[in-house]
Amino acid sequence: MQDDVGEKKMPCCGFSDGCLRSFKRFQFSAIFLASLSLLVYQTVQCLSKYLERKTGTTDKYVHISSFPLPELSFCPSLPYKEEVLEESGIGGGRTDMQLRAKWVPPSQDPEEFYRRVVFGLEELVASVAVNIETQHEGRNKFVLSPNDTLCGEEALFTEKPYYFNGDCFAFDAPRCLRDSGILEIVMLFSRSVDIFVHHPGLFLSPNSR
Repeated sequence: MQDDVGEKKMPCCGFSDGCLRSFKRFQFSAIFLASLSLLVYQTVQCLSKYLERKTGTTDKYVHISSFPLPELSFCPSLPYKEEVLEESGIGGGRTDMQLRAKWVPPSQDPEEFYRRVVFGLEELVASVAVNIETQHEGRNKFVLSPNDTLCGEEALFTEKPYYFNGDCFAFDAPRCLRDSGILEIVMLFSRSVDIFVHHPGLFLSPNSR
């Protein structure tokens, strides 16, 4: 009797394995068909929306004066006047001038020597043209000299002493021009300069950082 019972249990184990394989095939088929159905549904929805021509775009106009104006800083490519350096016995190439020179001018006041050896604003910038969106004083374009002032004696540039590049300058647009929406700034330079576009206040000297 025990042998008969054991023989009857064997087919059940084989039947269970077959059911498991069938269930896995069914599960795979169900997932595949569900994914395919979802893909077909989404495709039909997309095509229907496209054929109905209900898509479109909108534009929102915001006055340019509401956007922050980046700061434009520039430094002379050759930071110091070579003829003044030679007169004072300082020279030997740009790297020597900037990093290894012994800046001890004979019989000269250091501050006076520094003013003589660096380039001034008027020696770098010939003119500045600013185009604005909204008229100010009846004009949309201003052509200015570097030392001109606007909007209650506001200067156009601020000076930034920068050891590695001599004196640098930043274009600081007067408030009345920024409120009118600056569209374009055109600067004509008298000498070769390096220009940096950055957020206000982020142009720092390596001496301080």
